[in-house]
Amino acid sequence: MDFTSSRSVPQPERSDRASADRRGEAAATRRPGATRGRLLALLANLGPSSATRLGEVLGVSDMAARQHLHGLAAEGLTSFDLARGGVGRPTKLWSLTPRAEELAAGDAADGHAQLAAELLASLEAALGTEGAADVLTLRDKRLAKLYARTIDRKAPLRTRLEALARRRTAEGYQASLEVSPDGWYLLVEAHCPIRAAASACSALCDGETRLFKKALGKDVTVERREHRLSGDRRCSFAVRRT
Repeated sequence: MDFTSSRSVPQPERSDRASADRRGEAAATRRPGATRGRLLALLANLGPSSATRLGEVLGVSDMAARQHLHGLAAEGLTSFDLARGGVGRPTKLWSLTPRAEELAAGDAADGHAQLAAELLASLEAALGTEGAADVLTLRDKRLAKLYARTIDRKAPLRTRLEALARRRTAEGYQASLEVSPDGWYLLVEAHCPIRAAASACSALCDGETRLFKKALGKDVTVERREHRLSGDRRCSFAVRRT
């Protein structure tokens, strides 16, 4: 009796999947810079993650992801901690180094962030604290008008938040939308392109909650949940209908 045909039925599916994996590996090899950039962006969004998890999101094997992670570690951009669970070897959880976070936030680019910080300090010295606050209030009003052009306040809240996230991403904040366990929407910002300036002038951050509320509409409540300047790995804002 010939069992060849019955045994060979699943083979094409496995073969196709293996071929797809090899194509993904080959693409990652041809474009190592793009893959590493995506890895850094993922780590900024997800926080500490295993090579297996990162590989799944990227569509490559955990071995390929691990190779890129070790390459980034050699450049001082990633590091790992060992997470010990139950039985078996501990898992390596990879994360960005402070140097990578600074580069991602744009603080090291051309000295522009430092220049902005110096200008803000000079502004406060010339106008005083209240005068500088008035200038920043005018900035927030200008931004609110810009956001209003791209956000339909009559749209469902999620649609409004997605539009706001796209706008903030265009400004360099790498914004995304999540849902928190308590049911609030979370506007998450993995990068902060103005971190150096905000460190010199915290008022830059103080108006963000008010700015988002104006942009999203009077029927929403906005609360800050996480803040990079307070030691968190990202900034996040909780939003829900009032």
